[in-house]
Amino acid sequence: MLLNEKARVNSRAFFIFMAVMSNKKYRVFILEDIPADADIMLEELTLSEMLFEAHVHSSRHDFIPQVQAFRPHIIIADYSLPGFNALHAFKLLELENLDIPFILISGELSEDVVIEFLKQGVDDYVMKNNLKRLPHAINAVLKKREIQNEKDAALEELRKNEIELKHRAQQLDFLLKRSQLLNTILESTSDFVGISGTDYVSQYINSAGKKMLGIFRRVR
Repeated sequence: MLLNEKARVNSRAFFIFMAVMSNKKYRVFILEDIPADADIMLEELTLSEMLFEAHVHSSRHDFIPQVQAFRPHIIIADYSLPGFNALHAFKLLELENLDIPFILISGELSEDVVIEFLKQGVDDYVMKNNLKRLPHAINAVLKKREIQNEKDAALEELRKNEIELKHRAQQLDFLLKRSQLLNTILESTSDFVGISGTDYVSQYINSAGKKMLGIFRRVR
């Protein structure tokens, strides 16, 4: 089996599995100014049997409002666009604190440019002459993001537990210091101080009280 066909089969299996397990429809935002290329992307997603709803946008105008309204699970962006490029689009998302998985699409890019995109935080890239890999790329990016989200949630829960434990330790330390201070005060007084429970059994007698009890017993 050819690599592209294998990737297509794997992606198809993944999306069928996801559909069965969650019946989830993915919202895919496609930033592409060439209708024919957008159609090919949609065709590849359809062939993968991915449950999806797509929104195609072609320029910088209203890009962020369109993203905010559509609330995509993933963005697929052509590198070269009217008035800006995919990196500009990615930076606009960052400025708006929109953390959305992002895949770069390009006809031809040097390895250095691709590496720079990945360093900036782009999740993956697909060449236009190999759009059959697109469903597989989406598969990988979504699974990676899901794992990362679970990891972040676990770390956040751990952080909350650490804060709670620190708070409890501070409370215990406060109670211990207060108990030590109270003990110092009770032991320094010359008055009798005793504490008993509801059964009248003595639970505490200070030093002065013990001395008084000793004298009382000797006198008797």
